[in-house]
Parts: sequence; C-alpha cells; structure tokens
Amino acid sequence: MGNDNRGSSETGGAGFVLGLLAGSVLGAAIGMLLAPKAGKELRGDLEEHARHFGDQAREFSAKASEGYQRASEVAVGLADRGREVVNHARDAVKSGAEDIRGFGDRSDNANADDPSNDQGVIRS
Repeated sequence: MGNDNRGSSETGGAGFVLGLLAGSVLGAAIGMLLAPKAGKELRGDLEEHARHFGDQAREFSAKASEGYQRASEVAVGLADRGREVVNHARDAVKSGAEDIRGFGDRSDNANADDPSNDQGVIRS
C-alpha cells in the first residue's frame, strides 16, 4: 500500500536477476544432494556448479559496472551541458540588461539636449 518497490527500477532488475541466479544455484545444489550419487561425483558436480555460479556473478558484476560507468558519463555530460545553458542564458540576460540601460541613457541624453524640452526652466 505505502512503500511498494516492486516497480522500482533501482531494485527491480538487479534484485530479480540476483535472486534468479541464487535460486537456480540453490535448487541445483539441493537436487544434487537428494539425487543418489557417489560422494566424489557429487562433490565434483557441486564444485562445477559453484564455479559456474561464480562466473555468472562476475559477468553480472561487470555488466552492472559498465552500466554504472555509462550512466555516470551521461550524467557528467548532462551536467556540463546544463552549466553551458545556464551560462549562455546569464550572458544573454546580462547583454539585454546592458542594452536596455544604454537605450535609457541615450533617451535621457536626447531629452536633455532637446531645446523644446523646457521642463523646470523659467523664462521671463
């Protein structure tokens, strides 16, 4: 109801695969222990399956590491791109503000030089 993580991408995929691998190895080991085999043959089978499980775990770890590395590189690239966009936007706003200030200054100077603009001048 509250904190249901079954659909979570963080725990769903990796946890399921790891559980599947562990369950497979455990099931195979129990099956071999219950099957009628000689002790030496059973130990050899268990060793082979344990080795196979270790190989699968290493492969899974390598793939997970590669995925993490790629995701990390993408995140760094996105962060860099985000900084570029922010810097570009800041420069554009700064340039626009300077243009507006310059326009205001030119407008004030033009009004001061205009002889028809006699605000505050008393003529006799």
